[in-house]
Amino acid sequence: LGIIMGPRGGFFIGFLVAYTLMSLLKGHTPSFPRYAVVGALISVPVTYLFATLWLTILFGDKFVGISAAFMALVQFIPGDLIKAIAAAALGATLNRRLQFL
Repeated sequence: LGIIMGPRGGFFIGFLVAYTLMSLLKGHTPSFPRYAVVGALISVPVTYLFATLWLTILFGDKFVGISAAFMALVQFIPGDLIKAIAAAALGATLNRRLQFL
């Protein structure tokens, strides 16, 4: 409970929401373009939206609002987008090759 109520709590809440949305939108056919779009356009923005809002709620007096909270996180977005696309490529490949399971 302490971790969720701390600065990382917004990420945990964002993960739950983002990955629920991703599982609903990814479709049933293994497709790298679809996985990449859903991963990059759903998981990263939704996760960072919840993280930014959470930081603003927790540290509102130290930040100058939501823009300052977002600026604290913006440096991590390019790397997360690259990881989302790499995971989409791996997921589509594994899903095609492991269909027999």
